[in-house]
Amino acid sequence: MQAVTDPLGLVARTYYDALGRTVETVADYTGAAETTTDVATEYTYDGAGHTLTLTADEPGGAYEQTAYVYGATTAGGSGVNSNDLLVTTEWPDPTTGAPSTSQEDTQTVNALGQVLTSTDRNGSTHTLTYDVLGRVTSDAVTTLGSGVDGSVRRIATAYDTQGNAYLTTSYNAASGGSVVNQVEDVYNGLDQLTGEYQAVGGVNNSRMTSTTYPDGYVVTDNYASGLDNTISRLTSLSDTTGTLESYKYLGLDTVVERDHPESGVNLTDISQTGSTGDAGDQYTGLDRFGRVVDQNWYDPTTSISAVDLQYGYDADGNVLWRNDTVNTAFGEVYTYDGLNQLATFARGTLNGTKTGISGTASATQSWTPDALGNFTSVTTNGTAQSRTANAQNEITAIGGATTPTYDANGNMTTDETGLQYVYDAWNRLVMVKSSGGTTLETNTYDGKSRLVTQTVSGTTTNSYYSNQWQVLEQQVGTEYTTRNVWSPVYVNAMVDRDTDTSGTGLTATGSGYQRLWPAQDANWNVVALVNGSATVVERYTYQPFGAVTVLDGSYGSRSASSYAWTILFQGMAQDAVSGLDQANRRWYSETQGRWMTTDPLKFAAEDNNFYRTEGNAPVDTSDPSGLRWTWSDVLVGAGTALVVAGGVVLVVGTGGLATPLVVGGLAVAATAGGVRAGMYAQSTGDAFEYGVGTGLAVGAPTAAGTAVARFGVQGAASVYASATVSVATGTYVSYGTAYTPTVTLYRGVNSDNFAYPQAQNGVISPNWRWWYYLTGYTPSYPGAHNFVRGGTTLSPYTSWTTDPEVAINFALRPSSTGVVVTAEVPVTRIVTSPNTQSVTLIQNGKYVSEAEVLVTKTVYGTPTAIELP
Repeated sequence: MQAVTDPLGLVARTYYDALGRTVETVADYTGAAETTTDVATEYTYDGAGHTLTLTADEPGGAYEQTAYVYGATTAGGSGVNSNDLLVTTEWPDPTTGAPSTSQEDTQTVNALGQVLTSTDRNGSTHTLTYDVLGRVTSDAVTTLGSGVDGSVRRIATAYDTQGNAYLTTSYNAASGGSVVNQVEDVYNGLDQLTGEYQAVGGVNNSRMTSTTYPDGYVVTDNYASGLDNTISRLTSLSDTTGTLESYKYLGLDTVVERDHPESGVNLTDISQTGSTGDAGDQYTGLDRFGRVVDQNWYDPTTSISAVDLQYGYDADGNVLWRNDTVNTAFGEVYTYDGLNQLATFARGTLNGTKTGISGTASATQSWTPDALGNFTSVTTNGTAQSRTANAQNEITAIGGATTPTYDANGNMTTDETGLQYVYDAWNRLVMVKSSGGTTLETNTYDGKSRLVTQTVSGTTTNSYYSNQWQVLEQQVGTEYTTRNVWSPVYVNAMVDRDTDTSGTGLTATGSGYQRLWPAQDANWNVVALVNGSATVVERYTYQPFGAVTVLDGSYGSRSASSYAWTILFQGMAQDAVSGLDQANRRWYSETQGRWMTTDPLKFAAEDNNFYRTEGNAPVDTSDPSGLRWTWSDVLVGAGTALVVAGGVVLVVGTGGLATPLVVGGLAVAATAGGVRAGMYAQSTGDAFEYGVGTGLAVGAPTAAGTAVARFGVQGAASVYASATVSVATGTYVSYGTAYTPTVTLYRGVNSDNFAYPQAQNGVISPNWRWWYYLTGYTPSYPGAHNFVRGGTTLSPYTSWTTDPEVAINFALRPSSTGVVVTAEVPVTRIVTSPNTQSVTLIQNGKYVSEAEVLVTKTVYGTPTAIELP
């Protein structure tokens, strides 16, 4: 496949050598000379197929080239002699862009190819120790680089008998020494996490049915009787005061309403006036592609919206405009360049076509990036600021500001305001100093790299986390000062925050605290705080790259938060000293619009610029981990698609009715317009670290079919996706391995269906002949998948669905009784999922015609009797 054209007409082009290897990719290909958006990346290989160089070209002949050197030797400290093993990565010289021997990361390996030692550009050497099963048990900094903090010199990991990493300990010495901090995880016999203990002054248990905080406060996960209980779908969160947040769903797991009985303000995608959305249904908050078009925080008692933000998109899914219906003076419009990077922004009252601002804008910004995404100019409200960057994409100058500096690993050590930063051997920010060198803040991290203590002006705050890296509670001295409850809809979506007002600390129950509920926009920015009387007490507006302005509840100016609120841009925590935002793995600068350190994933993050955030398009993307950003929605061209998520490879058809499929956490819809991958993907397999929220288009159906055929024959242990595939970013993937995943599917069988007797025992067979040989009964509709649908006479499949409501509808037709069989089906039994019947049934405003997931082989599941109430 040589070229891929996206819905906006932007072309990504790939060139190959005679062996079919990619030698060049061009994003926003025009056929003309290279520009800042017509960007080329070149690859060279040795005779064994190893990548030798990766070159990011820039206009005018400039480039940034990374070189890879292979050849492990026992003389060099490795345990094996092999020309296949990488030993040195030479990064670009900051001035020339050529690979430099003074900019090297080196490593030695054992006989199995595992890393024994790695030395970074700062001069720090990590020595890894493995157990007999090949698991890392110790990561020790045996040589500490110059200027690198050495408070933690070793991270040790211990495993339980089931193979879970259950104990992570940080030490202050490369061997021996004292414990700095420790985390212990407790698992049950099914490898499910049942508890976590953090040795920073308290205990925190995280359970599937409840979460117990260090002070004894409990948040309970509730599953209402019926469907939610049957499929373990969360109904609500509660504490001793009552329900904190409850959920309404569309299909299996799409949350369309988050209700908050205590504050009285709900986030809803459901029409409150009887109107319908563009798909003709009641979900006015979503368009037909599942994108948020109306983020409505609504008080049903007063029929007034506390926050109501409406959105419009281009064909590539970029947000073009946002209208604030509560105060239309805070509307926003955006434009983009040929790489879908944000180009301009303006705030004010939208014009009639929503393409600009009516009258004078209250705020404007524009950005001019180079070919690697470094800003050469940023203009804010008419004032331009120039910037320069070197061949390692480090900022070398910012107009009118202090010149930034970096250490050899690429960590920013001085920012544009003069603040100084110190890092440890794991490149974690451990100290912030003034321009004069006075220590303002110190940080410590546990062995999982979570920020567990922060000391400012002599006061130390301890933070206790969930297993999702969410801060549950904070403690100063012996008193718990802040408590957070988080929603399951997104890792950075907070439900409420309790703050101590008694001066004696939070307790598990009782008064003496202030509770506030944050309201988020469609990209998880906190835009308002609501109190227990459904009143907005504070609002926030943002520049696209995160710089925040605090307003009162009526949109009046406010110099700072009246509530010491810190969860702001994309739900990240803003540091009070540096102003940086904390993601899981890195710190982000709102003023620079980029990360302070390089991406630990390097090129695996699918960006040649390791500092760029979210492809320079943070309006509808987010990066809570600091490792890889995800689209709110991705749309790739029509045609058979190879969908990759956590190592799952499937073929998805392009039938008439949108066909939802949930695989490995990836929400996928195959439509006549293409394949859409939602933001709920989880990259759970090492094989496809490319996985989160990515739709991959395959040119030839035969190539995709071959990949799936191999999947079925070999099982999930070895999957080779040999067809070349293209992601919207222009990144290409051609190889991967996978584990064996399963999919939760539902099959509704009515009592009039010939399959009903066996379905009552939880048995479903794909071929009607099976029933004939078993019972001697010839069905009225030979080959029928469902009694009311009909089907092919010799079908080797039976049709299931990922939506339990759809299965229930089939179980109740044509008579009023039936059974729903629930089964965990290996993906090797799933062949394809086109809705070739083109049957559309609508009941109560919902599609109930089965979105077919065709399954081969007999399936044994759990039956649930269904009757009309």
